[in-house]
Amino acid sequence: MNPFSINKNAVNTLSALLVVRRRRRRRQRKYWVHPIVSERTIKGNFALLHSHLKEYPDKFFEYYRMSIASFETLLSKVEDSIRKSDTVMRNCISAEEKLAVTLR
Repeated sequence: MNPFSINKNAVNTLSALLVVRRRRRRRQRKYWVHPIVSERTIKGNFALLHSHLKEYPDKFFEYYRMSIASFETLLSKVEDSIRKSDTVMRNCISAEEKLAVTLR
């Protein structure tokens, strides 16, 4: 047997072993959007609380420090400047939610 052919076989075997080990060691991929963030529209503070606060004007006033009518008036004035559009990749945060977070 040629001594170089043994080394070629050993090199091929070791390189195949390295490829297998690297595939096993790959890090787990990170999220594009974390599940907590993706559930924001359903389980988020704004989604759960804002609609309930509108049913109780006194609690709405305590929470936002303004009446529902004032909130709606302010929203109508600033909505065009703070509104973004949805993209294929993700939904935007609504102007109403942005205003609520700013006031809170």
